[in-house]
Formats: sequence, C-alpha cells, structure tokens
Amino acid sequence: MALKGQKFMHFTDEERNEILNKHLQGYSARYLGEMYGISRKTIETWKQKILHPEKNIVKPRGGPKEKDLTKEVHNEVKDSEVPLDQKLEHNLQLQLANKASMVGFKTF
Repeated sequence: MALKGQKFMHFTDEERNEILNKHLQGYSARYLGEMYGISRKTIETWKQKILHPEKNIVKPRGGPKEKDLTKEVHNEVKDSEVPLDQKLEHNLQLQLANKASMVGFKTF
C-alpha cells in the first residue's frame, strides 16, 4: 500500500521496452530491478501484460446503472417495489408476532 504523499516512478514505453528486452536477453528481473530501482515483480507484471494481453481486460463491477436499463426493465423494477405503507404494516405485524411469541400469546 502506498504511503501518503508517496511519489511513483513513471517509465516511458521506450524505457519499459528496453528493460523487457534486457530481461528477455537473459538478465534476471532481480538484477534489472536493482539496476533501475524498481521491484522485480513490476518487471514480471510488465512481461505478463505483453505476453498475455487477453488477461488485461478490466471487467466492469457492480450491477447495471439506472441509465443503462431499458425503459421496460426500469418500469418492471419500479413496479415491483412495495409501497412504503405496506412495508410498515408488514413490519408492524412481524414485531407484534415476535412479541406475542415471547409472551406466549397469539396474534389475531
């Protein structure tokens, strides 16, 4: 995890390609990391991104946004919502049933 205010090194594409070419020529990632002041895992990550570009796809997270829903789906979701007064009445019935079960009385 990065520290507050930490500055990161940025490498140009040419610098990355140079480092990766040296790695492919036989230099170890550890040696190159010490030489350029970066982690060996960074070099290995760069290498994997080039060798396996299909794994670099970022998948969207979360559900569909309201703006992405079609009108039909949006209306279905909206219609399926229970009105607030029905939710409150149902919640009150559950509370009464819970109290009655603790005391031993039956609700009507």
